[in-house]
Amino acid sequence: MQEEREDKFWTRLMQWFYDVTKNQSRAIGIGSLAITAISLLGISQISTNYNITENMPRGSKITEDFLYYQENLTSFRPMEFAAIAQQDYKVSDYEVLREIDKVEQKLKDYPSIRAVASNTMLYKSIHQMNNGNRVNAYTFPENPALFARYQQLADRLPAFNTAILESKDGKKARITSRIDDIGADTIKAIGEEIDYWIAANTDSTIVKFQRTGTGLIIDKNAAYVRRSLLLGLGGAVFIVGLIMVAIFRDWRMLIISLIPNLFPLMLAGAMLGFFGIDLEAGIAIVFSVIFGIAVDDTIHFLSKYKLVKSKGYSVDDALKITFLETGKAITLTTIILFFGFLVMLFSIHPPSVIIGWLISLTLFSAYFSDMLLIPPLIRWLGKKE
Repeated sequence: MQEEREDKFWTRLMQWFYDVTKNQSRAIGIGSLAITAISLLGISQISTNYNITENMPRGSKITEDFLYYQENLTSFRPMEFAAIAQQDYKVSDYEVLREIDKVEQKLKDYPSIRAVASNTMLYKSIHQMNNGNRVNAYTFPENPALFARYQQLADRLPAFNTAILESKDGKKARITSRIDDIGADTIKAIGEEIDYWIAANTDSTIVKFQRTGTGLIIDKNAAYVRRSLLLGLGGAVFIVGLIMVAIFRDWRMLIISLIPNLFPLMLAGAMLGFFGIDLEAGIAIVFSVIFGIAVDDTIHFLSKYKLVKSKGYSVDDALKITFLETGKAITLTTIILFFGFLVMLFSIHPPSVIIGWLISLTLFSAYFSDMLLIPPLIRWLGKKE
């Protein structure tokens, strides 16, 4: 009796899906277009302005220490500039140091940039000592004569070692600073703004400046990984489409297989945009997972349909049999995967939580895409059969 009740439940459920796709195909099409439009709006709002604190475990000691360091000591992320002396100049020459000091002063105009230092600090310290150690006297010497006098004094002060800020050949120096964790895109915008200012306000015939350092490398690497994942996803979609055409030997399967699988990807992108979740490398991998799961159910459904259709059944009869024989398996697979990824919601690691609920929710969008979109597409494209 129990088995009969279960069989009746699944039969009624799959019959409902079949009836809806047959009788409400117009409504399904209009609804799909509306959801696509809304999804595109959400996708347009996706931001890549991620920061470090969003990826740190919630409530942990390391996060508390990081925030304390950020607020009370100095910033965490480095922002550095390389100064490359031109012609016969050395980075210890007055003309070069004067240009470096200009860049330093520009960096100090930004409240988010702190702990600015370079090889000019030696002469600023000497100038301050010669002016009663007043705070406002920590400035670079105003003229070459005063600088030359300080330079003679500096040569007798071995404690002031600028080796970590200058190369051995004296042609390169660096300006170090720390910038608050205000987001990768915001930091990039500030860096580009400073680059533009440097090009307009420093003498490139004396010294050239270039942004460098671990912070820049980390941001570029994150952008590269994110871009590679999304390009890889595009390649996977294309290859899967070709494989489906080759397997079923029917170009129409390219459309039938790809539309339901692109639908969940658009919904996932829309959720990122509407909920203000920054797209970084860890989140970008979600799209590949979603596509992989969605296409698995699509192949299952279409394989059964073609097998039944090859036995001489009509399109509608083949779809009905496909629903009854594969619908239960597809539904149970979706439910199991949903709760499997839902476990990630209990993680203290924010990206894991985001990945968990994002995949869990889009799994059902993939499920309904397969169950509601594939049959109308088959009926529409299979009219000539």
